[in-house]
Amino acid sequence: MTAITPAKELMIVFSLLFFVTVLASCFFPS
Repeated sequence: MTAITPAKELMIVFSLLFFVTVLASCFFPS
């Protein structure tokens, strides 16, 4: 983990979290 580009890593983590949330909402509709 590089401290030079924290924004890029944060964006990757956020996009992964969003992708997992969308998948969960598709598989488990409330």
